[in-house]
Amino acid sequence: QCFVYKLPPRTTTGDHRAAEWNAADPLWSGKLKVIAKGDACIVQLIDSTSGELFAVCPVDDTAVEPVKDSSRYFVLRIENQGRHAFIGLGFAERNEAFDFNVALQDHKKYLKNKEESAKALERLKNEPDVDYTLKGPIKVSLNVPSGGSSSGSKLAAVADDDNDDAAFIGLLAPPPKAKTSVTTPAASSSSSSTTAATASNNA
Repeated sequence: QCFVYKLPPRTTTGDHRAAEWNAADPLWSGKLKVIAKGDACIVQLIDSTSGELFAVCPVDDTAVEPVKDSSRYFVLRIENQGRHAFIGLGFAERNEAFDFNVALQDHKKYLKNKEESAKALERLKNEPDVDYTLKGPIKVSLNVPSGGSSSGSKLAAVADDDNDDAAFIGLLAPPPKAKTSVTTPAASSSSSSTTAATASNNA
């Protein structure tokens, strides 16, 4: 629910103040509707009982002005057949005044975004076209090595502190060392002959 107030004559050029209105005696009360379609936005004041239209406020940058001393009161510029007048507008609840203000701000943002998009599109149209095609014959050289990389064939060896043999990563373990002590039969036979000759001489 909203209320309409008659504005007193202004003595200064400053902001409007709701404290200067006769808030206890509104000029009219009813419903308020914000209608936005495309670039156009209007505020309608409608009688709650009969549904009759009381006043229309075409919204632009100066059609709705908040007062200085309250967030629930505004000044509207209403129009009728080319004539306009200023009235005071108030809401019984603060959240209703908040919703009214948000609806107006959303429409203002819509117009701003549309204007910025149009300017950006105009800038793109005025920019020269850029040709990204490759001109003339193009020679491409690829350096492909014929053989495998020498660095890839190197194997890393890790020393083992407990064993003299090296442990090679990726290789099998080396075979065990061959024994070097070999018994020769000829040497054993010669030793037996020498022992027999000595015994004969002593006899």
